[in-house]
Amino acid sequence: MKLSIIIPCYNVAPYVERAVRSVQEQAFGDWELILVDDGSADGTLPVLRRLEASDGRIRVIAQENSGVSAARNAGLRAARGEYVHFVDADDYLSSYGNVERWENCDVAVYGFSMHTGKKVQTFLPPRGGSSLLVRYLKGRRLHLGGFIFRRAFLEQNDICFDEQTYYSEDKEMMIKALFCARRIRPIQNALYQYIRREGSAMGTGRFAVKRLTSLYAMDRVEHFVWKRVGKNGIWQAVRLNQGVSLLIIYRLFLKSVVAGDQYDEVKTLLKQNMAEIMSTGYLLGGGRYSLLFNSFRFLYRLNPTLLERVLIRL
Repeated sequence: MKLSIIIPCYNVAPYVERAVRSVQEQAFGDWELILVDDGSADGTLPVLRRLEASDGRIRVIAQENSGVSAARNAGLRAARGEYVHFVDADDYLSSYGNVERWENCDVAVYGFSMHTGKKVQTFLPPRGGSSLLVRYLKGRRLHLGGFIFRRAFLEQNDICFDEQTYYSEDKEMMIKALFCARRIRPIQNALYQYIRREGSAMGTGRFAVKRLTSLYAMDRVEHFVWKRVGKNGIWQAVRLNQGVSLLIIYRLFLKSVVAGDQYDEVKTLLKQNMAEIMSTGYLLGGGRYSLLFNSFRFLYRLNPTLLERVLIRL
């Protein structure tokens, strides 16, 4: 079997059939579809069972609610395809096109289109596979749904999703895969159709304590890269990405209401992280993140309180 498509499902009864239909309508037919119900409470599981009964290529796994990372990992363990593709249940696919382009690749990377209401923006990967990781870390937009992974490559490098991470779990996996891959094939079409909606994990701009797991994910990435190559250009790009991620989380925190003792605890943690990342020095090398981080670092060096005021106003 060529491809295993894995869709984690949690309370997505109104959306999942569109995602499944976009798979069934592919001209390419050598696939299996693994639908992982993560303890849904809205009638999603009966919808999945009906889809499973209607198409022998569809399998359903039902588990207690454990989070999207655990659901994806469950699908990965069950996969039988040479390649694997992770799709979210409220998104959908355009055409894979010529899948022979995946041959001899550890990772193939398609572009994606982001749908925000009536607005659609399309982002394609840079053509040079060798520079893809650094350009992503410096702000080039990629989406997990645009990645096709060779399953044996993931297994050989022990790459999967951290099940205690609720934000940036996809970023951590993509960075590790791009770092370890020997053969990367950028594909210049927007396979993945990403729908931004309120209520989804990434469709909200509110602060939640679980967002701190994004910082832990990037700490693991930084250690992963440093351990293998030291403080080279890739490590600097990771630090740049860490800094921008921290600024985003800090801004959300400052603009949100966090109760009592938890407020002090979270703010202390964020300020400690801010002091550590701002001590790195200027991180250069181009990309939209470089200018952003260094501008805010300048404000921080002038006065940390000034940086907080600017972040609140944004």
